[in-house]
Amino acid sequence: MFLLERAKLVVEGRRSRRRCPAGRRRPGTDAGTTAVILSGGNVDPGLLAQIARRHESQAGRRFVLLARLPDRPGSLALLLSLVGQLGANLLDVEHIREGFDLHVRESAVQLVLETRGPSTPIGCSGAVREAGYTEPRAVR
Repeated sequence: MFLLERAKLVVEGRRSRRRCPAGRRRPGTDAGTTAVILSGGNVDPGLLAQIARRHESQAGRRFVLLARLPDRPGSLALLLSLVGQLGANLLDVEHIREGFDLHVRESAVQLVLETRGPSTPIGCSGAVREAGYTEPRAVR
């Protein structure tokens, strides 16, 4: 993932060298220049995007926030303003009106957020709860 994120290179994840006992050189090699071969790259673009998203989530830089809010003008704007003040970047928003125990004048939203590091999701979730937004309960 380092090469993908920093150098924008897609390389195969397998080793390209044979193992050599620690501290020993193979016969015929000297202490000169070392070369690393980066090869591969035949990865399905859709799969690559999924792998990158999963890595961002595991690294704490991408998360999903589910919140219940009043179904009236300006409610979503207030929530998004709070999220922006906390330093999270909105990637996707989805209104959810089915599958949760919601009052007729309530709505649920699922926000996909991108953050700078793993501490932001915890702080963001806590601040959203403190502002009065709660998670909707699933209907069974």
